[in-house]
Amino acid sequence: PYGGARACPFSAGISGVPYFSQQRDMVYRQADAALYWAKRHGRGSVEVFESERDLLADELIDANADAVAEVIASKRLRPVFQPIVDLRTGQILGFEGLIRPDPNGPLPDTSRLFAAAAAVGRTVELDLACLEAVVDAAKAIGPDRLLTLNLSPRTLEVKDFDPAWLLSGLVRNGISPSRVIVELTEREEVDDLGRLQQTFNLLQQHGLRLAADDVGAGNSGLRLLSQVNFDIVKVDLA
Repeated sequence: PYGGARACPFSAGISGVPYFSQQRDMVYRQADAALYWAKRHGRGSVEVFESERDLLADELIDANADAVAEVIASKRLRPVFQPIVDLRTGQILGFEGLIRPDPNGPLPDTSRLFAAAAAVGRTVELDLACLEAVVDAAKAIGPDRLLTLNLSPRTLEVKDFDPAWLLSGLVRNGISPSRVIVELTEREEVDDLGRLQQTFNLLQQHGLRLAADDVGAGNSGLRLLSQVNFDIVKVDLA
């Protein structure tokens, strides 16, 4: 702004001529692939294209469509639980349920798995498969601890998503909805805010709490905070 300087974090992807390519379109695609990696790994960084790390958009679709389908169909998903600790007492309050792909499967890297699912339009299917795996394993964490479940806006917006399906899974595994937090992830932008609000209201009516992740970066902006009644707001570290 005029009248003073202000820090403004950003992400960028870099390619170069002639080292990476001499074709205009390819240089842009490579820079875009590097930018995509930066956004998926914390944002606020500048990344140079790496051919072994960064897949171009069309390569991602061709290489991974079948792989994503195999991961979902064969349930090559391993739930892991990250502790949520009270820094004042050191007490473990609960766990965030996360997913790690089968290291021997076709997509062993978590970030690349979700990126591939987004590229081939199977984010919702993967989300539901991950959710089922986490909920089934969460019965072992104990009845008095919180459980955080990650879901993308794309999954919560679709008409086929039934909150009753999630609730029945929790009940089946002896998990009270009152100790469950549904966390809105940053992987996808919010397209249908009205539908998202309806789904959130139903979940809250049954005792689940809602969390906004990485507020201040990406998709969790002021508009979302002003129109959705979140119970918990997680502020982005940057």
